[in-house]
Amino acid sequence: MNSDMVKLKRGVFMKKKVLLVSLFSSLILFAGCSKTKTLTCTRTEKSTGIEMKEEEKVTFDGSKVKKYEATIDVAISDTYKSYKSIFMSSIKNQYKAYDNMKGVTFESKETDDGVKIVMKADVAKVSDSDLRKLSIERKADYKKTKDARKKEGFTCK
Repeated sequence: MNSDMVKLKRGVFMKKKVLLVSLFSSLILFAGCSKTKTLTCTRTEKSTGIEMKEEEKVTFDGSKVKKYEATIDVAISDTYKSYKSIFMSSIKNQYKAYDNMKGVTFESKETDDGVKIVMKADVAKVSDSDLRKLSIERKADYKKTKDARKKEGFTCK
């Protein structure tokens, strides 16, 4: 009877061990699985004396847009460098409305080559009316957004 009790205890111990290993494995598996994806799209446009590089990053959590970031680097040829300060003033006036938007940051600065503009939005903190002004949706489909950006000349990954 004593050896039966030992076998029973070993069996219960093994079941607990298997259960714990299974539970631990499941936690690791599900911790690594997230619905969060970031779509990064870029495009370069050239015009007389100007080259503009754009990068947009949209972070999705399922069908919800969590974050949006747009960076524009404008390189100005030497011929037009003397107009850089006028260009900066124009940009600051154009994007002045962003200063008071909750959840939105806007930064513009002069660089050696020209101007850099960065706009970031934490979508959950931005009001619906401000999102409309920025043309950002709270809910969007990753694939449809990617396809739309490609139609606009962006390369996306």
